[in-house]
Amino acid sequence: MSGRSRKRGPPTKFPPGSPSKRAPKAKKRKQEALDARASGEIPAKTRSRTRDGGPQSRKPWKKSKKTSMFKWQCLEPLESIARESYLSKQYPDLPPDIVPDFKQAITVVHELDELLRGIDLETFSIPQYPQAPSVVNQWAQGCNRGSFIRTGEKFLEKNCETLDKWLAGLKFGRVEGLTDEEILGEVWFKPRGQGLAHVLWALRMSLRGHKSRDSEKIPDFILETLSGIQKVVQRIKDSEMIMQDYKKVLVIPRDFVEGSSGAGSASV
Repeated sequence: MSGRSRKRGPPTKFPPGSPSKRAPKAKKRKQEALDARASGEIPAKTRSRTRDGGPQSRKPWKKSKKTSMFKWQCLEPLESIARESYLSKQYPDLPPDIVPDFKQAITVVHELDELLRGIDLETFSIPQYPQAPSVVNQWAQGCNRGSFIRTGEKFLEKNCETLDKWLAGLKFGRVEGLTDEEILGEVWFKPRGQGLAHVLWALRMSLRGHKSRDSEKIPDFILETLSGIQKVVQRIKDSEMIMQDYKKVLVIPRDFVEGSSGAGSASV
């Protein structure tokens, strides 16, 4: 005798779901399944038997109904020549206080592009400019090819300072003091994917970088650029001379790079 006394109360019962109670039921279900397979009522779901059953039926391939205004079928059209649905984006990757201003800049440029149209869809492309940062030209090249730059945290850490310096040196803060001829000659004021699109993309990357760094204040040059874009668009609309020039059909060789003879070697 071990000296242990019997516990008081009713005999111990196995709790529901205990292994000793599940095992018999599981064994019974397994046997029922094996019997059903043996009788041919339920085929075994194995790869070998699936292959033996002949070729599997596949749904016929269908061409996507989604269309792009560009022959090169950009997955996400230019922010300057955007689809209406693109303007409804919430931009969660940008500082929330600046999103309304950013969307307004995209909207006015988009409306100007819609007003001008005049794009040869067979030859349209986004130019690369020698005076632009290399990363901006990589973006342009990627849009033309349909392959886009990966703009993750490492990209922002590496390129945001360069983009900030470039944006700060543009003339968007001096629009009111420029003549119509100067506005027409400024490459970064050009609509239809020829300059303003580059600025909008760089702005978005810059704002993403500031959000990732938890910057408390948006730099003044970004606010000036966003405001200047709206002023530029209004000046273009108000100038008959500029509008007549921009309404000409835009025909650009696909691999055009202004100021050089080739498309450049920037990889995306």
